[in-house]
Amino acid sequence: MNILYFLTYGYNLKTWYDSGQLTREIKHFEKLHEEDENLNFVIFSYGDETDSNYVDKDFIKVVPIYKYKKIYKWKFVNFINSFFYKKFLKTVHLENSEIIIQNQLLGCWIPILIRRKFNIPLIIRTGYDMYEFSIYENKSTIKKLLFKYLTFLGLRYSDIYTVTSNCDKQFLIKNFSNKFSSKIKIRPNWVNIQDIALDKLNYTKNSKKIVSVGRIEKQKNYELIIRALEKTDYELDIYGEGSLKHSLSQLAENLNVKVNFFGIVSNEELYIKLKGYRYYISSSIYEGNPKSVLEAMSAGCLVIASNIKNHLEFLTDQNSILFENNIKFLQDVLLSLEKNEENNVKLIINAQKTINEKYLLKKLVENELRDIKSLIT
Repeated sequence: MNILYFLTYGYNLKTWYDSGQLTREIKHFEKLHEEDENLNFVIFSYGDETDSNYVDKDFIKVVPIYKYKKIYKWKFVNFINSFFYKKFLKTVHLENSEIIIQNQLLGCWIPILIRRKFNIPLIIRTGYDMYEFSIYENKSTIKKLLFKYLTFLGLRYSDIYTVTSNCDKQFLIKNFSNKFSSKIKIRPNWVNIQDIALDKLNYTKNSKKIVSVGRIEKQKNYELIIRALEKTDYELDIYGEGSLKHSLSQLAENLNVKVNFFGIVSNEELYIKLKGYRYYISSSIYEGNPKSVLEAMSAGCLVIASNIKNHLEFLTDQNSILFENNIKFLQDVLLSLEKNEENNVKLIINAQKTINEKYLLKKLVENELRDIKSLIT
């Protein structure tokens, strides 16, 4: 069975490599193929001929679109050209294809056009809701309308539309129509751990360092963490890059808070590093289904997280410490951490049970195979 897999519009395998996500993403394909050896993937990327060098699997074929189609320096011209890719794709790569999967909403117009013309079932996978994020980020009215319309098209023309949380599903139903409810499937993010040994807090982990992972942007609310760390003896390690790095570095210096910026590391390296930390903080103002929090839980970190709706879908006071997004509340949590070691151990064990029960890659793949087979039988 051939599956046509479209990357997010404008993304390529180099993008995945540079962001540290390539190995993780390829594991997803490997697990699908492991469960069903008849599955073969044709990955369409927005890269040039060098993109083929990033994957060496006999069941994965990489088709870099800009190896065959000219890329222009004007983004708008490339966008317009993308509406005519279906003819090129048909002549080269649509033979014996049974399913199309679009990774993320952006770019879905291309597989939608293919689906409508050649009647190939379409699955759209989303990790977060672009329209809802545009509202949170106070994007221009035009951008909000464009994201809303793109979401409607995705819901209207896909056969299955997956989201990573029930919050996202309820948002779509509320803002579009309940008639789409049956095609919206919840497929959360995953952790690729075979057997999680129930861990406990141990003193080989650094008890005076706190780790946080994610883009250094307003959404992640790192400023709150830094201000809460003032007059404590904790220091903060951040893995990620973003536009606020310099201003946050200046803030930390002014408050005499030690903050270490480690940039982007591969997903495998990040997981190893997380296992060396005792405490993980997510202070996000809004989220999808954050992979780094799930990975921190599986790595035996005590998760301290903002009390927002998407966190509350998998975090409770039985497997984490939840805080209101204000400085005093978080500072009180931090100052009480070492006084509650016994309870902290219970939270970590429960967090790892949560991962084992709901968020392993094997469980996701089982559901995805069920989705695929439902469309071709």
